[in-house]
Amino acid sequence: MKCYKQKIYSGLIICMISTVCTAQSSQAYDDSDAVIITDSYDDIVGKPTKTWWQPKPGLTWWWQLENSDTMSTDINAEVVDIDLFDGSEGGQNSKINQFKNKGKKVICYFSAGTYEKWRSDAKRFTKETLIPDGDMDDWPDETWLNIGNTNALVTIKSIMEDRIKLAKDSGCDAVEPDNVDGFENTSETKGYIKYEDQLKYNKWLAGTAHKYQLAIALKNDMQQVEELVDYFDFAVNEQCFVYDNECVQYESTFLKKNKAVFSQEYGGSDGLSKAKYLNTACPYFKSQNIASLWKKSTSLDGKGVVTCK
Repeated sequence: MKCYKQKIYSGLIICMISTVCTAQSSQAYDDSDAVIITDSYDDIVGKPTKTWWQPKPGLTWWWQLENSDTMSTDINAEVVDIDLFDGSEGGQNSKINQFKNKGKKVICYFSAGTYEKWRSDAKRFTKETLIPDGDMDDWPDETWLNIGNTNALVTIKSIMEDRIKLAKDSGCDAVEPDNVDGFENTSETKGYIKYEDQLKYNKWLAGTAHKYQLAIALKNDMQQVEELVDYFDFAVNEQCFVYDNECVQYESTFLKKNKAVFSQEYGGSDGLSKAKYLNTACPYFKSQNIASLWKKSTSLDGKGVVTCK
C-alpha cells in the first residue's frame, strides 16, 4: 500500500553580508509501504508548482462511461470524460492515448465512494470497508464505502491512491472521483458517514490527485462546494438545473475563480424534456459559460447526446 512519510531535511543558507546561518526544513515523501498518516491537503501536496491542467470555463466536453471499445475518437469536443479502467486498457493503443493523440484533454472517471464488484481491484476491498446494507438504490451492484471508519479508511485510501496513480500512468489529464457525497444519502449510508468525514476525504482525494500532478473534479456534493472550491480544479454536476437550478452555486465559487463547470442533464419523469433543456436550460448555461450535455436516459453510452448549440 502507498503512504506518505515525512522527512526533514536541514539546509544551511549562507548569508553573504551578515554571515548569519539559518536552518530551514522542508518535507518530502517516498512511496515505501506503510500506513497513510495524514488527512491534511498541505501535508500531502506540500507547496507544489501547479503544473497540472487547470480547465477554464468555455471548454466543450463529452461524457461517456459506456461502450468505450466502440467509442469514436472523432468526437467534436475539446475535453472527453471516460471510464478510467476501460480507457486505460490496450497499452499504447488505449482509448486514453487515442484521444490524447487527437489533441483532446482526457478526464478519467472512477468511483471513490462505492464498491463496484466488477472492477479489477475489487478483491482489495474488505468487509470492513463496506457500509452494512449500504447498497445504492439506483445501482444495486454498488455499495457505499465506509469512509467514516478510521481503520477501513486506510485500505480505502490505498486503493484510491493506486487508482489515481493508474490515471497518471495512463496519460489522463484529470480525474473525476464519483460518489463523494455519501453523507447526504443517509437512507443508503445509514449515518455511517458524517459531514466532516466527507470533507476530509474529499480534501485528501484532491491532495492526492495534485501530488500526481493531475487536475481533479468535484462531482456534485453541492453542500460542500463553498468549502471545497479552493481544493478542486473544476466541477462536474448532474442535473443541477432541474433541481431548482442549483447551478447558481457555481457562479460565486468555481466560475468566479475561473474554474470550468461541466453539466449533464437527463430526461425522464425526474428530468428535463429535450425542448425544455434547449429552450430554458441552455440559455442559462451559455450565459454562465457552463459546458452542458443532455440525454433522455441516464445511460452514459454516447447515444442521443444533445448539446447547447
